[in-house]
Amino acid sequence: MSKKLCGLTLITVFLMCIPLSAAAEEEPVPITLREGGFYLTPMAGGIFYLDDGDIDLDHHAIFGGRVGYVLTDRWALEASIDYSFTQYNGPDQVLVGFQEPYDGLNANNFFMTANALYNFDPVLENKRLTPYAMAGIGVGHHETSLTDDPTGFLGQIGGGVHYGFTDNVLLRGEVRFLFNTDPSMANLIVQIGPAFHFGGAKPAPPPPPPPVWKDFDEDGVPDHLDKCPTTPKGCVVDKDGCPLDADVDGVCDGLDECPDTPLGTAVDEKGCPVRPETVALSWAEGLTFALGSATLTKQAEGVLDGLVALANKHPDAVVEIGGYTDSTGSAVFNQRLSERRALAVRNYMVLKGITPDRLIAVGYGETNFVATNDTPEGRQQNRRVEFKFLGQDAVGLPVLHFKLGKSELTDASMNDVNTIAEKLKARPNVRVIISAFTDSSGSAELNKRLSLKRAGMVKDMLVAKGVAAENLKAVGKGATNFLTSNATKEGREMNRRVELTIFWASGW
Repeated sequence: MSKKLCGLTLITVFLMCIPLSAAAEEEPVPITLREGGFYLTPMAGGIFYLDDGDIDLDHHAIFGGRVGYVLTDRWALEASIDYSFTQYNGPDQVLVGFQEPYDGLNANNFFMTANALYNFDPVLENKRLTPYAMAGIGVGHHETSLTDDPTGFLGQIGGGVHYGFTDNVLLRGEVRFLFNTDPSMANLIVQIGPAFHFGGAKPAPPPPPPPVWKDFDEDGVPDHLDKCPTTPKGCVVDKDGCPLDADVDGVCDGLDECPDTPLGTAVDEKGCPVRPETVALSWAEGLTFALGSATLTKQAEGVLDGLVALANKHPDAVVEIGGYTDSTGSAVFNQRLSERRALAVRNYMVLKGITPDRLIAVGYGETNFVATNDTPEGRQQNRRVEFKFLGQDAVGLPVLHFKLGKSELTDASMNDVNTIAEKLKARPNVRVIISAFTDSSGSAELNKRLSLKRAGMVKDMLVAKGVAAENLKAVGKGATNFLTSNATKEGREMNRRVELTIFWASGW
């Protein structure tokens, strides 16, 4: 009998393992007991008598069934009945002296219980395997042909799993411990069987998978809806998949690094305004000076305002301001006049907010004519200022400022001296005029001496930092060429300055 029981137990364990091995092959559709439904479960397995108690019985097969109702998705109540046919292995210990009749005596055990089941969440990827715990109470009835048939109280606890094959057919396997009072015995029961489920609300089907669609240009709009299927990656697009271009410069939003470029402006591949190389403004274009002087006319100031706006669009560029004259007058006079006019333009642009270290003033005199000097029209074109937009590595020198009444630079200007020295040492062919200016405080003679002293001090500082002395010329300008009004403290601070003018020629 024990061999049969071992075989039945192995079959039971094998069947309980089927759901585990098949789980990976199933679709992930959750199947378990449904709330409000009934189930009927025939079961078979083995019973093991762990403690002989009052009697000594052989391990044997057990058969039974369950009928239950699912209260919630967690709880279920059921009634169960099980029957086990077995045999005595020896005499009833209560009836000592009557051994022979009990050895091999047939016995029948009936167990009737009411159970409560608690279902845990489904496990495995397919969500068809649901573990549960159970507990129950009831009565046990033991009968033989030689004794009165006792009936006692019993209790049991255990656990198991449900594996769903379909909505209405599940496989149930469980292990439980049972204790009976009359006759006294403790049993371990292993059973398995199909569970047939009826009624109850079926679980909502899983949502359909998201549609699979292609997006060739990866702009978030599927190809079948994309009216612009080859949009460059990174562009911001509308609902039709077409790139947006807020400033209408031909470079889409998302890739445009200058998204507010004025309409009609030529731009580069990044959407930023193309930096011009040279802008030439002559008397014919309105850049005029008072006759024979470097004083800008009102008309010229209006023209220069456009250049200031252009320079602001290219904050990384250094601008060379080159002054030119026609051939009227002597070459020496024209050279000096071109220098003064280039400086006048530079000062005006500084006054309008362009930082001085971005501006280089150069006088070219009566050179590089663009038209004949034999006609008034040609001479007008030659009297011009050219603005060359240079790269970041061009030589732009900041303006230095002094403290009131002293030959002492401000803290910010002390730092600028180091920058100027490094730039000039890297360009030994550059010649620089160091021009110092004062405000209107004090006498003209005092301001002249003070400005010359300040220019000389800056020259000495640059020489001490390694700049060749022969490349530097110090000039005191006194209270002249004011950048702004001397009526305010701020204005006087701007006018107390040293300007460094660059010449590329080998001599002065």
